[in-house]
Amino acid sequence: MKIAIDGRTIIRGKSGVGTYVERTMRALLQVDQENEYFLFLVEPLDSLEAPNLTKILIEGYQKAIRNRYWENILLPQFSAENNIDIVFGAAYALPLLPRWGHVIRRLPIPSRWKVPFNPGNRTKYVAGILDMIGFVHPETFTPKMRLWQHIFVKNAVSIADAIITISESTKRDILKFFPYDADRIHVTPLSVDEEFRPDHSEDQLRRVRSKYSLPPQFILYVGTIEPRKNVAGIAKAYATLPIQLRSQYPLVIAGSRGWYADVIWEEIAALKISEHIIEIGFVASEDLPPLMSLAKLFVFPSLYEGFGYPPLEAMASGVPVITSNTSSLPEVVGNAGIMVEPMDYESMGGHMRRVLTDQKLHDELKSGGLKRAKEFTWKRTAECTLDVFRRTHR
Repeated sequence: MKIAIDGRTIIRGKSGVGTYVERTMRALLQVDQENEYFLFLVEPLDSLEAPNLTKILIEGYQKAIRNRYWENILLPQFSAENNIDIVFGAAYALPLLPRWGHVIRRLPIPSRWKVPFNPGNRTKYVAGILDMIGFVHPETFTPKMRLWQHIFVKNAVSIADAIITISESTKRDILKFFPYDADRIHVTPLSVDEEFRPDHSEDQLRRVRSKYSLPPQFILYVGTIEPRKNVAGIAKAYATLPIQLRSQYPLVIAGSRGWYADVIWEEIAALKISEHIIEIGFVASEDLPPLMSLAKLFVFPSLYEGFGYPPLEAMASGVPVITSNTSSLPEVVGNAGIMVEPMDYESMGGHMRRVLTDQKLHDELKSGGLKRAKEFTWKRTAECTLDVFRRTHR
């Protein structure tokens, strides 16, 4: 097969979908030397090389209008000229024009004009739909983000020959909003990088502790500061702890400020516990594994996650996890963490108190989390993804 993969989300300093595409691409090249891959990028990726990989730089197509031109004109042209069998749009941004391919193929116009419409369905499209936040929790998205997801998810469902998602929860959400064949929605769980582990050198730990001015012990949250992540909820639960515990275990909040962040920080300030809360901002990727391993407890009561990297990274780092009992998070954590109603701050605070004061419980959660994290591998993700490509190509 000839497989083209949209890697426009692989951008330095970004995470999320870009991390998923890059890690999956690396693992695919390790498990599959038979098929030929074409990876489209908006910036160089020199660290990724393989005999069966061709990287194509489309620098300059980050802007919306030029992006749509690339998706709808240049990508179909490339696919036709190079006999591409599969196009994988991991961020669900697939061409819009193939929706009318069945009409265009009958018109008496030159064949080259029909190419963008993929007449005859020569190239198979696989859409990656990693979450349905804009549909399930529209109030946590900006109007622009909601409009984007509604347009492009709807289009992806309309033209995709198969859909890849990363949790059974997201698959259920897709089927809730769209009449799609459930057998053509494939779940390929993600994994955690090997850098996330309990043991790091003393030099690494000292460097990270010094760089971010970390206290000796702390509770940790990692993620964007935005409504969906329920960061104010963490602070409200933390505020229920006795002052002795708050003094011993400050709450460290790591991550960039997203939309509505100022209002979230106003909510936190109103709790009058700011002296025990430390905001360290965005954490460089090389610093995140040591940071995780330094925490006494990781708290992540997100309202919705397509998969939920951070709890898995914390478990792999040997850190007990408290997370939400919603969306995909129970699939990730299993029985290895504590799950709570994300808006029940008293209960969340009670579980924080238990983990911080009960060493036996802390050790059980640490051991269970390490075991659970080992069940997720990028090799498995790649093998599941390759199986979807093969089935779609038949």
